[in-house]
Amino acid sequence: MRATPVFLRIDTDQERASHLLYEIPIATTDLGSLCVIIEGIQRVFFSVQRSGTTLPSQFLRLEAFGITETEKGVTICLITPRATVLNNYISGGSVGIDEIMFFSNDIGRIVSGISSLGMTGVVLYEDLYVRKDPSSHVPTLCVSPVVFILPLLLQQMALTGTQSIAPEVYNGIADSRILSWSIGVVMYRIIKGNLPYKKYIGWQAVDVSDIPNDLVRDAVGRLLEISDRRVFPENINEVELFRISNGWKMFRSGDVRRYVKSIEISQSKEKEQIYGGQNAEGLNVVIWEAKSTELINIVKEARVLRLCESIHISNVIDVCVDNDKVYLVTEGSNCGTLENYVEYRRKTSGLSKDEIEYFSREIIKAVKYLRFEKGVIVQDLRLSDFLLTANPGGIPFVKMARCRSCRNARECEGRERSDLKVLGEVLREITGENKMEITNNGGIVFENKVVEGLREVVQLIAIKEEVDWDYFLKDPFVGALTAAPDILLGCEEKIDTSGCLGSLGIGNQCGLGCTKNTIDVEMKNVVFNALGRAIY
Repeated sequence: MRATPVFLRIDTDQERASHLLYEIPIATTDLGSLCVIIEGIQRVFFSVQRSGTTLPSQFLRLEAFGITETEKGVTICLITPRATVLNNYISGGSVGIDEIMFFSNDIGRIVSGISSLGMTGVVLYEDLYVRKDPSSHVPTLCVSPVVFILPLLLQQMALTGTQSIAPEVYNGIADSRILSWSIGVVMYRIIKGNLPYKKYIGWQAVDVSDIPNDLVRDAVGRLLEISDRRVFPENINEVELFRISNGWKMFRSGDVRRYVKSIEISQSKEKEQIYGGQNAEGLNVVIWEAKSTELINIVKEARVLRLCESIHISNVIDVCVDNDKVYLVTEGSNCGTLENYVEYRRKTSGLSKDEIEYFSREIIKAVKYLRFEKGVIVQDLRLSDFLLTANPGGIPFVKMARCRSCRNARECEGRERSDLKVLGEVLREITGENKMEITNNGGIVFENKVVEGLREVVQLIAIKEEVDWDYFLKDPFVGALTAAPDILLGCEEKIDTSGCLGSLGIGNQCGLGCTKNTIDVEMKNVVFNALGRAIY
């Protein structure tokens, strides 16, 4: 269950503001199931707000939700304020590939430890956001509420036969609030510079209030009809939702430069130029230029790419047409193209000619698999057609930036998300060990769906730094397990961990009880175990 937010515009009391809309499809029309979900959302968010308390600032605030009927079930719509995706936030400035990957690795250890407690689903960069805190110059990193709340509700729905939600689930959600604090405090200190990571991320002031309101394309949005069962907070009267639907125009007339604030030509060929920059939404984009005679192939390729839901497939943003040129605008990446990465490693890490040739041969195997076995593409892919994106696990995702004249667009439409989504399977076919790597003072690993292989590969990443784990653990992790925000941001040597650790079951499991416990070596080991030893 992965919900990808789209930009939308909400009219509230004559004021216009940019928001995010999450659409979560659920394959059920059972009234009991729907009541469980609605009850959970109401009690977790709106009941808490009306009682005078608030969720932690590390949650994106839920402002409205609704349910729409579909052919296969229902779609739950969650509306949150606009924020900048962490992936895009760390992509700008002078932050290098090594720095991004190192930062990503440590963030991944944090979220994987929290996920191991069963309070979240799989956390990706798409679930982590940066938003401007009006009371501070330091941006706040926050988590999508979808990650914490819906997995709990759906799990409880399955356990109880969709009748009701047990009280202990709400206690678990309360614990998830504590866990969300731990994420927020760690990220707060990383960005603020209280941890030895200041040099690994470029500080940028992201003022989301300055983002234009016309981001949602008027020509392609359509009104989202919410059923009469909608439930909104009291302060929202009328809500008009526009979303990018499957029927939006794939191409339009206009200058492609309107998408880009700064353009850099990263590659120049006889038939194609590749541009990179940022669009008005702050999203990294890659712009592929071709002759206008290739319009049919480009549009066909874009249609196929848009049918795919995979972390290994770049999203298509738009297709622009000029007099004699056609531009395919796709999602960019924070680590550049695979071609540039290999060249970068050759210069900085001393990759040998044999290592590069081996790597290229394995890529050719993947391309042949896509072309001849799957029959999806009619042209060979180059290294520049693959992008690298850092992720919280520290292992860069390989994304296919384009498919180059997909001939099976119509056939792919009839399949379940098409064959292109199985790039992970393609990479699995390359080697029998479900991974491949280049390591020589730097590493690149192809990740796929095999979780066991992924855990092993994490240990092979060559980018490692010495970290003072005693200092790192003392402040954010153990301190964040307490429920008081003032303690979180001002931890001392001695911290009262009573109550909180007990509510998480840590005290009883370790025989320490829930009385006053000071942080010592034994308590550190307890927290290590509770977090699944995530930071080792």
